Amino acid sequence: MYAFLSHKVRDYATWRPYYDTDEPRRAAHGIKTLRVFTEQGDPNNVFIYWEVQDPMEVKKMAQDPQLQEVIKKAGVIGIPEIHFYEEK
Repeated sequence: MYAFLSHKVRDYATWRPYYDTDEPRRAAHGIKTLRVFTEQGDPNNVFIYWEVQDPMEVKKMAQDPQLQEVIKKAGVIGIPEIHFYEEK
């Protein structure tokens, strides 16, 4: 199963180190980052491509208060949007 996550950040260069150092949390929830993209012309519009074992684990992780604090410090604007896809 795969997931695409999108969100806006205040500054990509500030956000990226927070994302990278939070990898152990994602791994603990069965999430593997495949790619990180930014929108052409707007590097603060971020799209992340994940391989996930269980969508419920992703949703569980999203409710983690510690993650919410990391997101805030990283400068994420608004609520990240996530969509799950199955390979056929």
